[in-house]
Parts: sequence; structure tokens; C-alpha cells
Amino acid sequence: MGSFDLLKSGVFSEIIAQVLTTLFGYYMNRRFVFKSKSKYIARELFAFSSTRIFVTLLAVFLNWLLVDTHPHLLTDLLGVSLKVSVFLLSISLQIFSTVLNYLFAKFLVFRNKEK
Repeated sequence: MGSFDLLKSGVFSEIIAQVLTTLFGYYMNRRFVFKSKSKYIARELFAFSSTRIFVTLLAVFLNWLLVDTHPHLLTDLLGVSLKVSVFLLSISLQIFSTVLNYLFAKFLVFRNKEK
């Protein structure tokens, strides 16, 4: 695989997109949401990225567990088809991930130690 082929790779594109969205999310949270004045930017960025990776892996695990491994749990509980339960799970996981990312950012990444 030459370097040109690598640039056409969906995996490579996804990695670049994730890195850029994490950097953008870090900047927006640091500057506008939590108004961080910390001088330890590398430590904050590492903590921010680590929590984002953790939440993403948790969502992937839950998706694997509830869709790929035990789909009957969702379909039986909700009383809907697999297609509908996957859709509802996806929405639920996005909400869960957003809330969890915010809580991690607030209490682990951008906690204000000066107070």
C-alpha cells in the first residue's frame, strides 16, 4: 500500500477526523464552556482525549454487547424489531456519551483548582 492508497483509506480518514474533532472539542470546551486558565495545556489535552477515547470504547462495547452479541435483550425489552432497537440504542448511546463526556470534562479535565 503506497502513501497515495493510504490517503484513500476509510480508516485513515476516520482517524484524521477523530483527531481533528477531538482537538476542536478540546479548544471549544477549554475556551468557551469551562473558560480554563490552566497553564498545563498538554495535561488537559491528554486527559480530555483519554476520557473521549474511554467513552467511545464504552459506547462501542455496549453496541457490540446489545446488538452483535445479545440482540434479543433489546428486542424483547422494547418489543420492537432489531432495526428499530438498533436505532433507539444509537440515539441513547449518543445522549449517554454526550452527558458522560461533559461530566468527565467538568470534574476530571477542567476542574477549577483555584477556588
